[in-house]
Formats: sequence, C-alpha cells, structure tokens
Amino acid sequence: MNGWNEHLEQDGDDDDIFEEASLLAALVGEYAVNNLCKKPCRTSELTGHSWVQEILQGNPTRCYEMFRMEKHIFNKLCTELMEHGLKSSKRMGVEEMVAMFLVIVGHGVGNRMIQERFQHSGETLVLVTKPSLSEENPTQNIMVVCDWNMCFTFVLAGWEGTAHDARVFDQALTKKELNFPHPPPDKFYLVDSGYPTPVGYIGPYRCERYHLPEFRRSNRFENHNEVFNYYHSSLRCTIERTFGVWKNRFAILRRMPKFKYETQVQIVVSTMAIHNFIRRTAEVDSDFNLYEDENTVIHHDEIHRSNNLDPSQVFNVDFSSEMDHVRDLIRNQIIESRLNN
Repeated sequence: MNGWNEHLEQDGDDDDIFEEASLLAALVGEYAVNNLCKKPCRTSELTGHSWVQEILQGNPTRCYEMFRMEKHIFNKLCTELMEHGLKSSKRMGVEEMVAMFLVIVGHGVGNRMIQERFQHSGETLVLVTKPSLSEENPTQNIMVVCDWNMCFTFVLAGWEGTAHDARVFDQALTKKELNFPHPPPDKFYLVDSGYPTPVGYIGPYRCERYHLPEFRRSNRFENHNEVFNYYHSSLRCTIERTFGVWKNRFAILRRMPKFKYETQVQIVVSTMAIHNFIRRTAEVDSDFNLYEDENTVIHHDEIHRSNNLDPSQVFNVDFSSEMDHVRDLIRNQIIESRLNN
C-alpha cells in the first residue's frame, strides 16, 4: 500500500508538471502569434512605388496637388538630389523617397497616414514628423533675406520665438561662419522697424503709418515721412509675398509646434530650398502666380512680430545716423518727383 501511494503521488506530480508545461507552451505560442507571426499590415496592391508612378503618369493636376510642383520639376528635383548623393535603398527608390517627403511637408500628414499611403512599416520610415516629447509648443524666430525674384537668399533659423529680431540680426551680421550676404557698395537692404539700421540697411520712419492696407483706407498722406513709408512698404512687400508662397505651399508649416525643435529648423531650411528650386526652375507656378497678384491679401500679423526696436537687445550692431540721412535724401527725392509729375 505504501508503495502504491508513493506511485500515485509521483503520478500527481507528473500531471502538475505536464499542466505547467502545457500552459508555458500556450503562452509561448500566443507570444509567437502576436509578435513573431504577425499578419502583415500594409498589404495593398497599390504600393508606394506604384502610386507615385500613377501620379507621375496621370493628369498633371494630380502631381501638383500631391507633390506641390509640376511633373518636370519633380523629375528634375530627383535628378539633382541623386547628383548630390541621394541613393535608393533596398526597399525604396529615390522617386518614392522624394514623393514621401513632399507629401509630408506639402500636406502636413502624420506617420500612420504615410505608412498607409506608401505601404511601408514604421520601421522602414525615417520621417521628419516625430512629435516633440516636450509638453511645451516651441516656436522659433526666423530671419531671412530675399531677392526681387521671391527667392530666399539667406536664412537663419533656430532662435527661440521670444528672441528679439535685433538679437538675431546682430548674430547674422557678426558671426562670420554664417556667411551673411552683406549688401554691395551703394546698395541697400530694406528692413522693417524691428531691425537696427547700420550702413547699408534702410528702415521705415517709426511711429508713422506703414503697411499698404493702412494707406488704402485713406488716399491722403499725413506727412512726407508717410510718403517714404508707402514706397518702402511697396518694395519690401516682396518678402511678405515670398513668405506667403512658402507658407501656402507647405502645410506642415502650420503645425510646426507639434515637432521637435531641431526638426522645426530642418523643415524650415529644406522647404525654403525647395521653394527656391521651384522658382528658379518652373516657368509657371500656381502658388507664385497667386502671390504675384497685387490684390492678394497679405496677413501682416503673421509676418511681423517685432514692430519696435529695443536698443538694449542690440550688442555689436552700430546705429547709423548716416542711414537716417540717406533715408531723408531718398524721401526728399520722392517728394520732388511726385510734385514734378
């Protein structure tokens, strides 16, 4: 009896071990199914490559709507990027890479939408749309120079949004490694009232009407300084129109605070480079045509933040009474010309 009882007890232990082993096997199997044998998620027959080719071979309007540029501009952009070192990967060609980036910046879509549209997993995509881990929504102060062709010729991005324009201006002019394009002799940059006016830089008369809509509400000038401001604003409006084209083309700029600060800077610089590329390559472009129209409304509050210069924020840039004198001379010439005509 004792031997039989011992045998029964041993059999009981075997049953427990078997149950535990079965449970462990079930758990391992469940883990394998959930983690090692996942059902593929991106299984559409219209792959990212196929979709891009469909767009490029289809109606021209689709290409402009999706990639924010004409077909031949897209093809030329891909060619030049390859000449500068961009290469296809095992899973993605250059055209698809460029198309993916343009959809991101042109429409401001997120990671999941890009995965679905291009049929790639998140592990495959290295995107610029990684959200910021900070609870704050950072903004940045961007200083740019543009030419009469509505191209950006200099950009300094990355300053915190609270930085005064004069501080950013000071760094641009005094930090040699930034290669700021100083105006040539006898030529001037037009700057707004948020900037100092060293030699070569002409700002408006402060505490006077300046923006064009203000003048359109009244046909009369209150004084000669307003006459100068009107013409100064008419010329400097080019930079506002340039910003208008840039912001209208790239929807991602309207949700910038959702991205990491470093990513914001990269987005600014890269989209301005694409902006210039389109302007210098395209014979006709809908966005540029829109903002070349003088009747297009420019929202000044979105462009100008610092309307008053704070001298305490300026460190190395000298104030120039010479430029005040030059401004007075130009004002007097404008008044004389208007009287003669």
